[in-house]
Amino acid sequence: MKKLCAVVLLFFAAAMLSGMEYENKTVKKSKKGEYYVSLVYPFLTASDDFAAAVNKDIKGDMDRNLREFEGIIKEVDYGHGFEFELTASPEVTLNTEDVFSVRNLLFSYTGGAHPNTVTICGNYLRGMQRSLLFSDLFKPGSKRKIAGLLKKQLDKERSARIEDPDLDEESKTVRVEDIEGCINSFVLTDIGVNWIFDPYAVGSYAEGRYEATLSWKELKDFLEPLPAIEAVCAEFGKHTRLTGTLVLPENSLTPAGSELCACILAYPPEGPEEVVIDWKKEIPAGWGSEVVFDVLAPLPSAETAPISFAVLYDGALAFSKNMAYPRDGFPEGTVIELEDLSADLVKEGKTEDLDYMLYSCKAVYVDKTQLSPDAYIEVRLLDGDSILKKRFTKEYLFNPAEISVCFNVSALDKEKEYALKVLLREGEKTLFESEKLPFKRGTWRSLPEDIRLIKKEDAK
Repeated sequence: MKKLCAVVLLFFAAAMLSGMEYENKTVKKSKKGEYYVSLVYPFLTASDDFAAAVNKDIKGDMDRNLREFEGIIKEVDYGHGFEFELTASPEVTLNTEDVFSVRNLLFSYTGGAHPNTVTICGNYLRGMQRSLLFSDLFKPGSKRKIAGLLKKQLDKERSARIEDPDLDEESKTVRVEDIEGCINSFVLTDIGVNWIFDPYAVGSYAEGRYEATLSWKELKDFLEPLPAIEAVCAEFGKHTRLTGTLVLPENSLTPAGSELCACILAYPPEGPEEVVIDWKKEIPAGWGSEVVFDVLAPLPSAETAPISFAVLYDGALAFSKNMAYPRDGFPEGTVIELEDLSADLVKEGKTEDLDYMLYSCKAVYVDKTQLSPDAYIEVRLLDGDSILKKRFTKEYLFNPAEISVCFNVSALDKEKEYALKVLLREGEKTLFESEKLPFKRGTWRSLPEDIRLIKKEDAK
């Protein structure tokens, strides 16, 4: 199998219609060494009938999955030390005055060869008291045609994922019948409709989850005349869709605290003034050297408009690429290589002039320590005993824990000594911590790569 690059859908603020207010709520239960439950879901804060119906439907999905999970853990006993797990992580994909769309990734482990992941999709239009179905959104007779469009994307992606020289290309394709079986597994976005195919839906478990998006332009002939959707399509028509792949220089890091940033300079029709539109998205730690982007950018008034892609380390510019985008979008297969802005300073040994610092290490703690899913690493930037900044990460929490973080140090005195401290925590309790690791702005590259975390006396 090929290594999968991360897929990040980027939506610029200019493309967003004003939306509904909501907050995330959490159902949490745990018993150390037996089970852990953390179900996060969105909750509309309005007091009208529409919000009540949406909240009831979303909460109902959480309650149903929780009941099924509780039934399993009552019936199955794998012995001491085996911990069942059920978590849900939501993403609101479209939020306007009349449309609320969300997908919630449900992760469960109840024994067996591997965990299971299922995507729960909810698409709500004002005036409807339930989640939108394919048959509500699209005209009769559209299913096979839309499945055919999705098949083109999925076949291309599946062929790229499967590395088996003995397997012919036909065996790497996706069956239309399998696509149709998942036709209601979709969410609405600014760009179009995003279909999700969970593991086993169109491929093996090892292949992972597949996704395919058809734009509102591609779907316009299939859509039912729904006013709320027509408003989204009209907004989409004011923008250019940009797709492609961003590539970091070789051996570059994406530590906790990294952000993907895009800045568009567009000229409005009514005047020559520049309009600056900023967008930022936190990058999952260790996302690799490539990221696929799918962006809505303002439609240029001229043939092209300038755009800049960048990666920030705690707000400090690390990698970037300035370019122009055409009115009809980038050509298919566009690859954008970001440039390392620190290369010359590092080569000249002037790391004290960098606006950021990176710290990567392996942290060993006491063996046979059973951590709960609430455990996390906290790295503190210290001035004496004063905490200047904190960075958190739950990635690669093994023993040793693999840690990679970044801090903006542009405000630090170049001649003064500071320190880092690494802590392993659960909730508000510190279980283990390192000694202080002193450094100056120009010496952080010499910080130790292997450290030991000492057990806190009050940890239980």
